[in-house]
Amino acid sequence: MVSVVIPTYNSENFLCACLNSTINQTYKNIEIIIVDGGSTDNTCYIVETFQNKYKNIFLYHSNKGVSNQRNFGLVHSKGEYILFLDSDDYIDVDFIDKCSKYFGEYDIIIPKLVNAIDDQISIKNIDYIYSVYMRKVSINNYFNGGYKNGLIPVQKLYKSTLIKNTSFDTKLAFGEDLFFNYEIAKKTYTVKYELNTSYYHRCLINLSTISKSANKSITTFFEKLVKLINEIPQDNKENYLGALSIYDETFNNLYHVFLSKAHHLPSYMFKYQFFYFKKHKNIKTFIYCFFPHLFQIMQK
Repeated sequence: MVSVVIPTYNSENFLCACLNSTINQTYKNIEIIIVDGGSTDNTCYIVETFQNKYKNIFLYHSNKGVSNQRNFGLVHSKGEYILFLDSDDYIDVDFIDKCSKYFGEYDIIIPKLVNAIDDQISIKNIDYIYSVYMRKVSINNYFNGGYKNGLIPVQKLYKSTLIKNTSFDTKLAFGEDLFFNYEIAKKTYTVKYELNTSYYHRCLINLSTISKSANKSITTFFEKLVKLINEIPQDNKENYLGALSIYDETFNNLYHVFLSKAHHLPSYMFKYQFFYFKKHKNIKTFIYCFFPHLFQIMQK
């Protein structure tokens, strides 16, 4: 059996498409676990309407927050494999069927990820050459292979025995996927890419939402990531540089959000600015980190 875990919160706009794509799977041995985080719209009514027709849909209620909801669904799942599906996403009807031929042989099966931005479809730029030789992921290659090749919680089927004792960090408002998959990489797992079926990810979250997140969540994310970077042996160059690239990407995203919304960087970002500068060490980076408005003028 496959457990499909769907966190919901005010998801009425896209939930029907999500549930229809799940309930119409050609692979029928599935349970659909919906964990609602306190919706105030018609989300629960929509779920209950589906429940009246299908006996394999289960609705639970949990604390708000996608990490809390995924953890709750994980605990209540009974399947041999687990799929995390966001409530505004959808999957091909043969998604699980195509993956099922690898059940028992691989720990994680990764189909194609397709981004749907304003209803425009584009295939995510993932280096599928890893499907040829990246068969095992561990902490020794996680940042240069595993994470960079799409190991986010959604999109793939996890063997339940691999992740049952792992949980998402509820202190994080973003980036929880990185640390979730890093924890299971400590066990070393096998990966199989199945590129003949797709997961469709609606890109609805604007980076500006990050600026509204609790300062503590941003601090926690960077503290955990810096700790991981410092633990990676620098002679493992590709893994080390891969981790740094994720730090850089996150820092740069927040940098531009804060400047565009608040026109300054919050004081608690200073040590992360310094860490960024210390790793790059050039005059351009110095101005970028500590004189952002001057940097913007220089770029014009």
